Amino acid sequence: MTGVIYDNFLAIVSRIEDLCSKHICFGKIYYHLFYKKMIAREAQLVDLKPGERVLHIGGGSFPFTAIHLALQGFKVQVVDMDRGAVKRARKVVEKWGLEDFIEIVAANGLEVSGAGFDAVWISLHVDPKEEIIKKLLSTLPASGRIIYRNPRGILRHYYPTVDPAELISDGAYNLNKQILQKESIIIYGQGEDYHESIIDGKSQCW
Repeated sequence: MTGVIYDNFLAIVSRIEDLCSKHICFGKIYYHLFYKKMIAREAQLVDLKPGERVLHIGGGSFPFTAIHLALQGFKVQVVDMDRGAVKRARKVVEKWGLEDFIEIVAANGLEVSGAGFDAVWISLHVDPKEEIIKKLLSTLPASGRIIYRNPRGILRHYYPTVDPAELISDGAYNLNKQILQKESIIIYGQGEDYHESIIDGKSQCW
């Protein structure tokens, strides 16, 4: 998705992440206020198990998602195509003392394979999100799960939105509303015969 408004929103978010990376205390406060509960809910929905490997596409200068998961003991590989953001993110990881749990890689999300990972997180601002998800669906193991963030409300006019029903012909997904007009979508492993998910408070099975 392109456009002046989208570019402006992305610039604002990048600026906030840069501030978080330069002022670690501010970053920790921002994490606790806006990310901690959201990521905890996503991890619960995706049912992460000890020892599972995680990939995060679009980590930015302050990889909130990876940090949260690393603090829970998971190993995470973070991918971002902005080399400056990658450099700053590595310093943040060092400040948190999480070098043994988080690896930061400079790469385009379209070039990343899901092979070897159990769960993949995709940030709200990642684009082209749909193409990246399609590639992941073709490369993830049968039990792999994809977690991506869509805008909701007025933000749907400015950010790319990907409808999970148009991506999978079978399998299951879960839609969960989050703060700041976001929603988390979890696509469960396509190798399973049966899934149950809760969408807007209703049990749905595929």
